[in-house]
Amino acid sequence: MAYFVLVVLLGTALILALDRWPVDVVALGVLILLVVTRVLTVEEGLAGFSAPVTIIVATTYMLGAGLRRSGAAAAISDLLVRIAGPNEVRLIVSLVLLSGFLSAFMSNLAVFALMLPATLTLVERYNLRPGRVLLPMAIGCNVGGLLTLLGSTPNLAASDMLAQAGYEPLHMFSFTPIALPALLVTAGYLALFGSRFLPTGEVHTRVQPSLKEIAREYGLERGLYTLRVRRHSSLIGRPLHELNLREAYNVSILEVLRGDTRFSPPTPDLTLEPGDILVVEGKPGAVAQLAAQHDLEMLGRVSLERVAQQLPEGVVFAEVLIPPRSPLIGRTPVEVGLRTRFGIHAVALLREGEVITEGVRTTRLRVGDSLLVQGTRAGLRRAVDEGWLIVAHYLEPEPGAEPTPKLWIATGIMVGMVLLAGTGVLSLVTSSLLALLLMVITGCLKPYEMYRVVHWRTVIMIAALLPLGTAMAKSGAAELLGEGLSQLFGPWGGWALLSGIFFLAVGLTQVLSNTAVTVLLTPVALHLAQGHGLSPHILALAVVFGSSSSFLTPLTDALNVMIRETGRYRFRDFLLASAPAVLTFWLLLLLLGGR
Repeated sequence: MAYFVLVVLLGTALILALDRWPVDVVALGVLILLVVTRVLTVEEGLAGFSAPVTIIVATTYMLGAGLRRSGAAAAISDLLVRIAGPNEVRLIVSLVLLSGFLSAFMSNLAVFALMLPATLTLVERYNLRPGRVLLPMAIGCNVGGLLTLLGSTPNLAASDMLAQAGYEPLHMFSFTPIALPALLVTAGYLALFGSRFLPTGEVHTRVQPSLKEIAREYGLERGLYTLRVRRHSSLIGRPLHELNLREAYNVSILEVLRGDTRFSPPTPDLTLEPGDILVVEGKPGAVAQLAAQHDLEMLGRVSLERVAQQLPEGVVFAEVLIPPRSPLIGRTPVEVGLRTRFGIHAVALLREGEVITEGVRTTRLRVGDSLLVQGTRAGLRRAVDEGWLIVAHYLEPEPGAEPTPKLWIATGIMVGMVLLAGTGVLSLVTSSLLALLLMVITGCLKPYEMYRVVHWRTVIMIAALLPLGTAMAKSGAAELLGEGLSQLFGPWGGWALLSGIFFLAVGLTQVLSNTAVTVLLTPVALHLAQGHGLSPHILALAVVFGSSSSFLTPLTDALNVMIRETGRYRFRDFLLASAPAVLTFWLLLLLLGGR
């Protein structure tokens, strides 16, 4: 049975590394296989869905949404202005520490979504270089996620697996003696030496660009076109969703003007009338063909800036990024109903320097893609809260994002949760559920929003992968792997075993998700601890810190993927900027537990 589980383990790692199937589907497939083959009982297989870590991860997404909804982004921007101002060194230190502190209590991606607009606003205001500040901010998010038990999924997973093995679980601040020095080292190192290797961003770098610059970058510098619907046009009386103009002509209607009324963006069921003026995007030949075949009068070109100036209240153009775990990944805007769901229309796509304006709505999207979109501010904010998009730039200042009185309520709830869990008055799962209830009662979070903001794929992945650790311990697979590592590193002592498990996790997390690496290696680490008289908690921490070091490269780290293009970073930039944090993890682990 041990060898069968090892084969399943290796197969799982290979499938996850290929990244061809959603990670939650792979995890569920592995779970079903282990139950069907009787490696696990049904009760053991379903245990992950009731595990505290699964519940805590889901509530963390909800609590983060409550904090964002209360105006945290604007508060962060104001705080950075007061602390750092135009000084680049102070800004780097502030970004690392502030993003790190926030990530101690929220998911890294949620903090990144808060910090990115605030950071870019400061870069624009003070004419700074984005390549100098985006990577420090991203590293702060990643390292800060290791400050507390609540900070990231691997922390919670390792603690849960320790408890299942009969050990004391990790506490709220078990990680702090390692993560806090690493965060301070990172801030000091980047402030003192970052200017020697971080890019200046002077070439092809945009920060808070003008609409004219956006139009040029997305291939829309020749402008959009206006057409008038004539009395005998064949389009009259037909709803827009029946026209199929995108499919037939590769032309999109961005706006319909009817007298003093603007439909921007128009709804799919809007019916055209004589005299309507259409603002469309498409190639000149395609627009001319559309006009000729449907009796439309061509009125001429109109710039993107002119269209934006005349948009109704609440409607904007924006540049957005596709984040990891977005429902858009591998799917097209049409398939997911981006326009009907959020009122967002995809105008153009920028992917690795290549502009795509034709067939944007039918193009399958990838992590890190940049989209030029038009939509309502409310729709864009909802898409961000639900994890579909991250807004890089609103192409005009976004009102309504000021801190609200509920910011202090939401902050107080989060602080209370940490104090209750940290002092042991309540368990973390109980305190997080209590905090969630208070968020809803006080109006910081709407009940209908709770389930929208959760990344359910991540939750399902955790619940389905946790029993794999049980299978490894139950079948003897963890013992086999532990003996292999013991033979390799054991003769050199405990420090070598700790180093071996740490750097193995660092290597694996460059091709696998950090949660998967934690679930796979923690049982092995616990077996090593038993066989060599080492602290199981220190070895579990070695797995967590190693598996959370994916930010060392831009290969699998979500934040690095999203800032790489904007900051014009090279592979070595990530290595040089992140290496001190990873080395600090290792040295402090040796100091605390190696011998």
